[in-house]
Amino acid sequence: MRGPAGLDGDARLLRRVRIRLVLWSGAITLAIVAVLGIVVFASVAGSLAGAGRIQLEQRAALLGELIQRAPDPSQGDGRPFPIGFALGGSTSGTYAVVIRPDGSIIGPPEVVFPGLPVSGGVAAANGGATDYRELRLAELPVRVLSTPVTRDAETYVVQVIGDRSSDVRTLDTLLLVLVAGGLLAVVLTLVGGAVYAERALVPIRES
Repeated sequence: MRGPAGLDGDARLLRRVRIRLVLWSGAITLAIVAVLGIVVFASVAGSLAGAGRIQLEQRAALLGELIQRAPDPSQGDGRPFPIGFALGGSTSGTYAVVIRPDGSIIGPPEVVFPGLPVSGGVAAANGGATDYRELRLAELPVRVLSTPVTRDAETYVVQVIGDRSSDVRTLDTLLLVLVAGGLLAVVLTLVGGAVYAERALVPIRES
């Protein structure tokens, strides 16, 4: 027959086992939720970035074709070059500038975003590379694509800017949902694990 000290020792052992079971279930759930959350967030972020870049590439390709075929590279088919904001169509909401070989800008001199054109992108494009970067202009999160267009052995640079504000809001909301949902899942797992551990240890306690 076990004495009071032995019973107290058994109770402490069962308590430690129960706590370990609960913590293990919570840790496993947290790991699963974290991995799934990272995968979901990365997938959505990549999808938004990819769609945004494709939109910029479409606008840049259109301007590149106009530069190469226009009688005067400062004009597109006899009309003012379609730079500035695009309204309607697949490139709606983008803003474009074209930089001549001498560094001047084709079209109206007014610039909506301070800091345009982005000098780093222009330098990369003048070196023959297509440059893509995400940054802030006037506190607005944007993506910027700069690509070279060759005409008569001279390099023009097409720079297209896209607003990322809606993407940032979407990702912020998604992150909040993932974190809140993950914490709720862990809490529910801890509660469920505690109940399960208590029931699982009943036969051992009774014996």
